[in-house]
Amino acid sequence: MIIKKSVNVLLVVCLFLLSSCSTAVDGPDSGTSSDVSVTASSSVTSMTYPDDPIPDDYIRDAVIPDGEYPCRAYKDQLILHSDGKEYIAVGNYSAKKFTDYGELNDCFVQYSDEDLEKLKVGDEFVYDRDIRFKIESLEIEDWTYKNNDPDYPLIPNGIIHLNDEYALRHGTIDYGKNHTIISDEDSKKWVLMHKDDIDGSDCLICVVDSVKLVEYSNNCKFSLRIDGERDVRNFTKEQLSSVFDEYITSGRSFCWCEITVRNNKVVKLFLDVNGL
Repeated sequence: MIIKKSVNVLLVVCLFLLSSCSTAVDGPDSGTSSDVSVTASSSVTSMTYPDDPIPDDYIRDAVIPDGEYPCRAYKDQLILHSDGKEYIAVGNYSAKKFTDYGELNDCFVQYSDEDLEKLKVGDEFVYDRDIRFKIESLEIEDWTYKNNDPDYPLIPNGIIHLNDEYALRHGTIDYGKNHTIISDEDSKKWVLMHKDDIDGSDCLICVVDSVKLVEYSNNCKFSLRIDGERDVRNFTKEQLSSVFDEYITSGRSFCWCEITVRNNKVVKLFLDVNGL
């Protein structure tokens, strides 16, 4: 009887120890519990950020090969939430013409003097999906590109301020050695410029025809250029919402950007606050 009682006691102790070990495996310091905690955290995150309204015409679930892509980023759509994921809306540069006047050159539009004769004050000027406005003036004003060499001008004189934000300016002259003109065809045409970029030589506006919704990687890196390539700054995702207010001219709702895509997610976002 004593032996049987001892055996029973040992069995009870063993069962207790096994129960304790099982509790320890599923406890808060174990790997299994950590996985549960991450899942719960993810659930809370998706509830913290309800789905944002996203236009129906945005291209969702687009398959984008790995690489770097120039595009347009939008002030109020740098981070969009949907189904517990974070996205960025990017304007897709293309060679689509939105009007029956003007000629596409790569991804931007050039206008001839004959094209301008088709325009009238009060008409809507349509450039691409995002840029369209009422024409307030078609007068050619006296203007000289500030970086012109008097003897070998890069850009011919003259400018047309279509409204307070956009203007038409001549294209550039292509020079070779000894200031020999290689081509002046672009300088005979007009190109659309933002008021802040008129004194820049290469701030051409590429045409955007659609907007893609691209998912962010959890480890995405963010940077922006303030003054050419001499001033590149890194910033955090939490600072995205203030980028336009701090670095981009008031009134601009979008800017040029470059995204680096890996496995169909944005792993790098580079903003050029001086480009469109």
